[in-house]
Amino acid sequence: MSYREPTRVVVLGAGIAGATFAKKLIYQTTQRQCDITVIDLRFVHVMKCAAARAVALGERFAYRVAIPNQELVPPSRGQVIHKKVDKILTDRNTVVLEDGGVIPYDILICATGAVNKSVCEPTLKLRTTRDVVKWYKHWHEQIQKNKNIAILGAGVVGTELAAEIKYHNPDKIVSLISNDQVLIDGGSPAVLPGFNKKLKLKLDKLGVRIYLGQKPTNLTEKDFKGRCYLDTATTIKTSKGNRIEADLVLLCNGKTLNNKMYPPEWLNGLGQLVVCDTLQLNVNPNVFAIGDVNSANVNKQAYTAIKQADLAAKNVKSLIQSKQMKSYSPPSFTYLSLPTGRDTGVTQYGPVVLGDRITRIWKGEELEVSRRWKLYNQGNNLIRENEENWVLISDRMYPASAGASMKYSASPSNPYEKSSSPYGSDTGSKYKKGGRYPNGKNGSDMNHYMDYDARYGPPALYYR
Repeated sequence: MSYREPTRVVVLGAGIAGATFAKKLIYQTTQRQCDITVIDLRFVHVMKCAAARAVALGERFAYRVAIPNQELVPPSRGQVIHKKVDKILTDRNTVVLEDGGVIPYDILICATGAVNKSVCEPTLKLRTTRDVVKWYKHWHEQIQKNKNIAILGAGVVGTELAAEIKYHNPDKIVSLISNDQVLIDGGSPAVLPGFNKKLKLKLDKLGVRIYLGQKPTNLTEKDFKGRCYLDTATTIKTSKGNRIEADLVLLCNGKTLNNKMYPPEWLNGLGQLVVCDTLQLNVNPNVFAIGDVNSANVNKQAYTAIKQADLAAKNVKSLIQSKQMKSYSPPSFTYLSLPTGRDTGVTQYGPVVLGDRITRIWKGEELEVSRRWKLYNQGNNLIRENEENWVLISDRMYPASAGASMKYSASPSNPYEKSSSPYGSDTGSKYKKGGRYPNGKNGSDMNHYMDYDARYGPPALYYR
């Protein structure tokens, strides 16, 4: 099969799978070979693997997990569209948007992922930096307001959330309740018993109360009314006879695939897109599916999504050039790194289970945030975190200690005072009155920073 030049490649979803695919294909092809359109409802990518800390710390960390995605594709190579996809017309090779717009494609990449049923992930209606930060700020305030916090469902999300809340709020009583016999269950390849044993010891040391192999008997899905939380004081009764006092109950149980836009014939009984070994759909060779939404029998995590995106980019290039494509080989070992706070955690790499030091090296205190910002071409706009204060320098923020070394005045009357910078000799010259935003937005009115969204780059804050 031959394709037009440039080949129109449309990517549905700008999550870790979609973004990795787009970046790889941009590097591997020329402007003449393909034009890339990425479609995502949100103006930001929400970094799920760092979201538990955003709940525990609130807005001071939440800005770091909401990454602007509008610069993912350079204008010379395509575009990023922030619209909701309504349906796909397979007979016309067209993506139909909710507002009636149509995007034709020659090759379609389905990377729409899934939404976790948890406070760690904002609903899809929250589209901007402002929306996402307000979500995490709200849940941080709820954590601060309530003493007894119960989390229903362990797994990676529930376990990490329990650990982060307890690590950063040692005065809270955190209970983790799961019907499974172990914290992290199942998977392909499997999580080792030694991983769960070491992880449980970490949680015990933090003071998290763990209730495994039991489920609530006096709470049902109807009690949550479609929400992922219950904010009324209750006594949870478990199937093993335990009574757990809770002021706030948080659900961390399961996820929902983003698959409503796909034709029914593309999906299996689980709602997954059925793919062959090249990650193309069985029923349509012009469509690829990567990440959570496909039927590949692997652990659905960022690591495997990145590997699939890498292979899909190579195969799309081969398809355009009428060359032989490669088959996807699921990883033969498990890579799972789960922090239990800033400096503790457990990592499984193949048959080896490792502890704090390796987890700290691989995940780092920042949970790989810097790397993810660079993926979205936002590395220079990364908001740097400090435990106590923020310092404003134009559209970027630096730790208070850096501001002191720069003799920087953070007064509202002169928010762009020129100064030298420990982050580069030329930085100070850029940060003067009228400093730029990535898309040319002048940030003169900083008193309403919450009104800025990802279209205008990271928000600016005064020293506090």
